Amino acid sequence: KAQIELLKAATLEGAQALHCWINFINHEPDLTNPTNQQLLPFVYYNLVIRQHFDGFKLQSTLKKHYLTCYANNHYALNSIVEPLKKIRQCGIPVMAIKGFAHLLLIYKDKGARVMSDIDLLVSEADFHQTATILEECGWKTFKCRPLKTYNPRSVHALSYFDSAGNCIDLHCHLL
Repeated sequence: KAQIELLKAATLEGAQALHCWINFINHEPDLTNPTNQQLLPFVYYNLVIRQHFDGFKLQSTLKKHYLTCYANNHYALNSIVEPLKKIRQCGIPVMAIKGFAHLLLIYKDKGARVMSDIDLLVSEADFHQTATILEECGWKTFKCRPLKTYNPRSVHALSYFDSAGNCIDLHCHLL
């Protein structure tokens, strides 16, 4: 029930959203719960940035979560600029999907949504070339799942990591 109140605080408008935040805090003040932490930046975005509420309980805590999320997403998005330029220069159509697409198209705010990775989709025919471009840009896969043994017919994506710990999931299938 408390997490439903948190979701409502993140999505509803007006005093109802603020009321849901207060209900959440009164019933479950554990902000360390990973499920709760996923929504805290969006609650701040909804209450403060979208609706301009101020001076409510634990606002400064929400702000810290929002700013941390903003910084993490900012660095993650900047990390893919070079690879995306090279992918596009090769004429490979690439699509942002899942959280990355939501962040850019729906939220339009880098701090509103926690992203653990950046999901990109290319065709199966362009997958190997795109993966090679990522590797040329310094991105690496898990040693247990290298590109040379990757079979796009059995696995929908391959994860790549840069030296800062950012992650790109390169998909050739949505599901």
